[in-house]
Amino acid sequence: MARHNTWGPTLRPQPGSRFRPLLRGIPNVPWDQQFRTYIDDVCISQLDEDSVVFIPTLDYMEDEPEESRKMTNSQDMTRICKTTALYEEITARVTLHPRIAKFLHRDPWSTFPILAKPSGPPLVDFLAKQRSAMYSTPVDGALPRVLPQYRPLIYQWSLQLLSGLSFLHSRSIIFGDPRVETCWLALPSLDLSLIGFLDAGYLSLKSGIKYDGSSWRNEPFHPCHIPKFNSVVPTMQTDLFLWGCLIYELMTTFWPGHGQGKQSEDIQQMIIRRMWPVLENDYLGDIVRKCWEHEYEDILSLRRDVIAFITNDGWEIEGEDGLGGFRADELFETSIDGLIHGLGI
Repeated sequence: MARHNTWGPTLRPQPGSRFRPLLRGIPNVPWDQQFRTYIDDVCISQLDEDSVVFIPTLDYMEDEPEESRKMTNSQDMTRICKTTALYEEITARVTLHPRIAKFLHRDPWSTFPILAKPSGPPLVDFLAKQRSAMYSTPVDGALPRVLPQYRPLIYQWSLQLLSGLSFLHSRSIIFGDPRVETCWLALPSLDLSLIGFLDAGYLSLKSGIKYDGSSWRNEPFHPCHIPKFNSVVPTMQTDLFLWGCLIYELMTTFWPGHGQGKQSEDIQQMIIRRMWPVLENDYLGDIVRKCWEHEYEDILSLRRDVIAFITNDGWEIEGEDGLGGFRADELFETSIDGLIHGLGI
């Protein structure tokens, strides 16, 4: 029987390692042009020309209690250690799936995970820059919708998300909290990859300890944040539910329940009473609703429905998760060089 540990593994510096500053500057790359993004309070910052590193945020508000500072830092450190440990366990046994961001190695002293620097931006930054081009103007209080010419891009991202999650689920790994902040893009293809594994849940084959997943953001439309409604520990069904939420956001620019002035308590009630936000079938709405209703037994049954929907829309599936003949970079008036410059890649 597996032993349980709520947070995650504790890692120690490798023998012979010594402290050295991680972020020592990159020659010929100004600080404001370096890759940098955040997942909650964890900063992912460029280490050199080819890599990035996860580091805990150490800046706190002046009036924050000392006890809260220590707890936040401890949680961030544990999530970062979990990321390193799980990447190492996966890559020791199999080749990492292309829809999971590439792990290089741990930093010997801090144990922080070092990943390959993406060729494109975080998905959250890309969407912020392209929002006015990709989405309709809201009318009469209705949320925007992605314009028809961009829907194939969302279809392809939906498949690529499922490819990454399927790889993890087949190894009994729960991703935990898929969202725009945990996705990166490649240029020029705009292919998507998931950034693991701050909130993952998994059984360590090395130690025999089962680490529970987590979700640290204060999001009311989340199955782990509903009092007396569901477990606070993510499951594989949580990944499916949140895949539906992420697709909803990609189709409308808002996470479910947001964008229309609802209070957090009212958004929570939407899940409790199954008052799901409206999303038309052309935008994968029926499939998203089935995710929220827990109608899919597993991620493979969800993937079959998504593939059937996309092929019925006239597309052929190329490889595991591509749309045949689709070129994402041709959708945008700006060149890929312009995207790189505008996003600081």
